[in-house]
Amino acid sequence: MLHESPAEPLIHILPIVLDGIKIKRQGNDCQAARFSFHFTARRSCLYRVKLANFWRCSKQVIARRLRFWCYNETQFVYRAKTRPKEAEALMIVEILLNVVLPVFVLIIAGSLMQRLFQLDLYTLSKINFYYITPAVVFMSLYQSNISLELLGSVALFYGLYIGVLYIFCFILTRSLKYPSSMKAAFTNSVLLDNSGNYGLPINQLVFAGSPLAASIQALLMSFQSLLTFTYGVISIQGARLSGNYRSVIIGFLKIPVPYALVLGFLCHAFAVPLPNFVTQPLGYIQNSMVAVALLTLGAQIVKYPLRLGRPAIYFSMILRLIAAPVIGYLLILVLGLKGIPAQALLIASGMPTGVNSAILAEEYRNEPDFAAQTVLVSTILNIVTVTVLITISGHL
Repeated sequence: MLHESPAEPLIHILPIVLDGIKIKRQGNDCQAARFSFHFTARRSCLYRVKLANFWRCSKQVIARRLRFWCYNETQFVYRAKTRPKEAEALMIVEILLNVVLPVFVLIIAGSLMQRLFQLDLYTLSKINFYYITPAVVFMSLYQSNISLELLGSVALFYGLYIGVLYIFCFILTRSLKYPSSMKAAFTNSVLLDNSGNYGLPINQLVFAGSPLAASIQALLMSFQSLLTFTYGVISIQGARLSGNYRSVIIGFLKIPVPYALVLGFLCHAFAVPLPNFVTQPLGYIQNSMVAVALLTLGAQIVKYPLRLGRPAIYFSMILRLIAAPVIGYLLILVLGLKGIPAQALLIASGMPTGVNSAILAEEYRNEPDFAAQTVLVSTILNIVTVTVLITISGHL
């Protein structure tokens, strides 16, 4: 039984000695780790002590280095007070090795495949667009765990965030007199971020698998999918068809992703049970999404050589990696968000340009070289910007 009295005499704790404390490490990342503490007494019985009692008796030994948060009666999360420069360096290494490097391995693999075999990018984009993405969207919504309160807060933030970013894009593209095709490609490069195969690993790395943080990221992925295959598609089709909105609407209705969105949401909302022979194949397709999408991106980069002399790439990077997080930060302050929701939303607002913007550009043959290059450059630069955001988020 646990000792409930906060005034338990110190003599009852003294038999617990340092070499009797067994520490089992259960998980680790650059910010947090969970430990189970089992306190073994030299008496005939086993003492298990609550955090409050253990803290009072041992704070002189460990309080100088650790801060504790109660996870449950015997599990705690700690953060070591490391020096800021050391913490930043460690964070950059973790992001580089665990998130960025795997992404670039797949991109390089796609580039090599393109050089060796001259892949058919049109076919690859069709596979991504009509086969993989609908399955990913449906399964993400069907398996999500979203509360109405969380849905409302994140939806309000995301709507304002995208609206302000769109205004910036509209003013910039209009002032620079971009053609309609470039306007659509530029705006997509700013609005459509990589909240999935890049944002989700970052979220897991920073928040150590926190269910609340993971739910927020999953919700942002759903909103991003909705934006990609509504506004993203319509803007490109509108640019290609020169205002022929009847053809734009007909083309949009032929896309399977909006139907997958609606069907996934309805199945989730009404808790519709799906048989294994349906969910298992969809799961297989879902798991292939990252590999195939990044292979396609790598092939695009080889086909469309990197041209760093294009000012539009740098304007896109400024809006995507600098202006977007600033807008997110200001909205968090205005909406009064605190804690993990505020931290997760700030970090998510600084994600690089999403692979879907390049896939849409390739599918509709709308500035595919520009789209592929913004994805590549923003992902490289994000190593630095996301580290800054993670540091700032610790103060929210």
